[in-house]
Amino acid sequence: MKISLSNVLLMLALAACDPDAALLKHEFTVLEQPGSRALAEGTNLRQDGQYAQAAHQYRQVLRETNDPQMRAAALTALAEFYGTGKGVEQDQAQQIALLKQASSLGDMEATYRLARLYQGDNDHGATPSPLHNPTEAVALLTSIRTDYPYAALALLQMRKEGLVQGNKTEIRTSPQDMMQSLTALAENENDATAMLALARIYRDGLVDAPDAGKMEYWYRRAIEAGSVSAAAELGRLWAQPDSGRKPAEALELLLQVASRDERAVAADIARLYERQGMAPQAVRWYMRAATDPDCSSSVYRALAQAYATGWGVEKNDATALAWNIKAAQAGSAGATEEVMRAYFNGTGTRADAMEGDRWMERLFTLRPERKYAIAKDFAEGDRLPQSKEHAFLVALSAAQDGNAKAARYVAYAYEHGTGVAVNHEMAQQWFTKAGIERKPKRAGHHNKPAENPLIQKAEQLEIAGQTEEALTLYRKAAEAGDSTAMLRVASLYATGMGITQDMHEAYRWYRLAAESGNAEGQYQLGLGYARGLGVEKDEAKARIWLEKAAGNGYPLAKETLNALLAAGR
Repeated sequence: MKISLSNVLLMLALAACDPDAALLKHEFTVLEQPGSRALAEGTNLRQDGQYAQAAHQYRQVLRETNDPQMRAAALTALAEFYGTGKGVEQDQAQQIALLKQASSLGDMEATYRLARLYQGDNDHGATPSPLHNPTEAVALLTSIRTDYPYAALALLQMRKEGLVQGNKTEIRTSPQDMMQSLTALAENENDATAMLALARIYRDGLVDAPDAGKMEYWYRRAIEAGSVSAAAELGRLWAQPDSGRKPAEALELLLQVASRDERAVAADIARLYERQGMAPQAVRWYMRAATDPDCSSSVYRALAQAYATGWGVEKNDATALAWNIKAAQAGSAGATEEVMRAYFNGTGTRADAMEGDRWMERLFTLRPERKYAIAKDFAEGDRLPQSKEHAFLVALSAAQDGNAKAARYVAYAYEHGTGVAVNHEMAQQWFTKAGIERKPKRAGHHNKPAENPLIQKAEQLEIAGQTEEALTLYRKAAEAGDSTAMLRVASLYATGMGITQDMHEAYRWYRLAAESGNAEGQYQLGLGYARGLGVEKDEAKARIWLEKAAGNGYPLAKETLNALLAAGR
């Protein structure tokens, strides 16, 4: 059949807005003029998925004609190829340059695409635009909002995201006008892109409240009109556990999409199979998803976990490590930690502490809050080779970041020489930073170990991070009358380090220590009464216990007592 050049340009514009939108059967010719045959052939080849040949034809158009419409259509089509990497090497800078050329020729679709890149969006899955500039996006969308309803839709989306204020003059096209335009395109011209836009509007509640019924109606209409994107989106919605749909329904729809564009939904299909416990099928589809250059790190992580556990495939630690490295390179902190552990433990590779350290530094850049947990693993030899030196250094870094538990660990490490040389001055500093009052050791007794062997053993367990076991031994010594052990029990409950914090239980033990004559216990009990911590606030009792602590030589007691008196108490 013969078709006019304007209709060819219309089809190209629709395809650029929704690349998988249905086009007319492509056996057609156009009224001959320079570039028209190459433009039509490019459209035919693109429909057949022969992108490299299509790109060649679009370049031919640019060589043959100066017609603004034809050049803009070819430039926009080529820009899509560079954005997706279809037929050419993916190059977002080239994509943006081509869209700017097409936009300068008055092509509204190119202007729209360029605005979406400035907005930070790319429907084709390319890396997010480096030209993130919402202000420029608003300006471009505003310039075409009246004649191009998708621009008005994008402005509404930006307003919902807080990038455009609703009372600004940029949004002059009313939502009602936009809805009328989109509905007219959908109903009168069977425009799949307009149908998909309407489905998204009702899905997200961009105009009124979300409407699941209308959303599904327009998704189904778009699917009937040939939109693969609509089928993929609806399939993903059905795949959600709370969708009310059976997994088989979502799977059927997504498999239909996969027959047209496998990589677009491969990960979704894999997750559905995974939910149903069908491991081999899940792994097979995760493998297909992993061939997509833009696939998420979660796909690589799923494959790493499958090979690490033998889920759906033969267990292989080396392959698991390879997938975790890919996930880590894609920004996954969890995968980065697994790679670090693999190098320290020699899992799937030879043990290499230097490489382990390198990956540990990457992990702490992404997740600095993991430092103390890793320090405990080194201290206990749990999932990492036991290394008191590594434990101390990592705990010190966590303590310097303000982690109170790590500060306590560092204090005890300096006190007992665990992973670092004994340094009681540094120990005292870190106990203070951890909020723990400790009576400084007297000169000449810095290296004297605790006389009670239960306390010695408990301290070793506490340093190793085995807090509950340490508490058991501290309590045993405390119940036998050791006031130092009473203080340790009280301190653990007060700080909640490794156990559930319980201030009432903490001050019960501080009272027992105080009543046994322990100066630090008297001081802590006095503070408790002064502040109402763990006991009912009672200033008179606070002064009594602080005076006892001062009389027994506790260094901070007199200073605290004077401060209370100066405050008029």
